[in-house]
Amino acid sequence: MADFSNTVVSVALLYAGTKEALPLEAVSSVLSAHFPYYELLVIANPVEEVTTLERTLLGFPNTRCIVLNNMASETVLREKAFEQCIGDQLVLFDPQEADPACIPVLLEANIKGNEFTGLTYCGTKNTLYGLASWCFSAFLRKLTGYSLNSALSATGCYSRTLLNTINAGSMGKSYLKLLLASVGFRNGTIAGAYRRRHGMGRLWRRLGESLDIIGSVPHRLLLLTAWLSLGCCLGNALYILYIIMVQFFVSFVQPGWTTASLTSSIFFGVLFFALFVFSCILANHLNHTNHTHFTIMRDISRSDCISSFNELNITDKP
Repeated sequence: MADFSNTVVSVALLYAGTKEALPLEAVSSVLSAHFPYYELLVIANPVEEVTTLERTLLGFPNTRCIVLNNMASETVLREKAFEQCIGDQLVLFDPQEADPACIPVLLEANIKGNEFTGLTYCGTKNTLYGLASWCFSAFLRKLTGYSLNSALSATGCYSRTLLNTINAGSMGKSYLKLLLASVGFRNGTIAGAYRRRHGMGRLWRRLGESLDIIGSVPHRLLLLTAWLSLGCCLGNALYILYIIMVQFFVSFVQPGWTTASLTSSIFFGVLFFALFVFSCILANHLNHTNHTHFTIMRDISRSDCISSFNELNITDKP
C-alpha cells in the first residue's frame, strides 16, 4: 500500500436529484480506514432531498456539501467538483457503476506515477449500450484524431497537476473523455466498473455529452461538411451533364421517379447533415456560455474538515 501520510485525498460524489441514495456510509468507512487526511465532497442540485442529504452527510467526519443555485447537468456538477476540491488527489466517484472498494486502488495507482487513473467497464461489448458506445467512439476517433477509450467510466482519479490544467482550460470540463485522451499526461486504467440498466433520462444526458464531444472539434466538422458539399456539387454537375446528353441522344425520355427521389434524398441528406454539424457547434458554444450562471448557493462542512489538515498546511497548497 502506498504512503498517504502526506497526501490529502478528495472524493467527490455528484447528486443531480435522481432520488437514488448515495452510499455515504460505505464511502466514509473506506476513506477513514485507508487515509489519514481526506475530504468527502458532495456537489448537489437544489432539490427537495438535499436537506436530508446534508444532514446525513455531516454525520460523518471530514465532509462537505456544496449546493448550486440552479438545477445543473452532470457536466456542471463535475466542473464544480474540479474547482472546489482541496485534495492533492481527487477521485470522482460514480456509486451507480462502481464499488467504494475501488477508491484506494485508483489512488494507489495515481500515487505511484499516474496523473490520471480511470475505471473501465467490464465486458464492454456484452450489452447493446456498450456496443453502441464502442461504435460511437470509433467514429469519434476517425473524426477527431483523438484516441478515445469507450470503456472508460465516469469514475477516475485525478492528480492536482491535471486538475489545475482542467480548471485552467476554457472548454475541457464538458468533454471529459476527450480531454483525458489529449492532454498528454501519464494515465492508466483499471477494470472494475459495471454497466447498469438506466432510465431514458440518463441515456439522453449521456447522448447530450456525446454530442458536445462532437461540437468540440468544429474545424474538422466544417472541413467534413465542405468536402461533402463539394461532392454534392460535382454530383449535381454530372447529373446536369447526364440530362443534356439524354436530351441530345435519346429520342424519347421517360421521367424517372426513382432517380429523382434518390437524387433529392442525397442532396437533402447532406443539407440536414450540415444543419446537424452547425447545431452541434452552436450547442457547444451556448453550453459553455450558459455555464457562467451556475454559482454556489451553500457550502457547508463539519468543523473538523479543515482543522484536521492544518498540520499539512493545506491552505498553502497550489
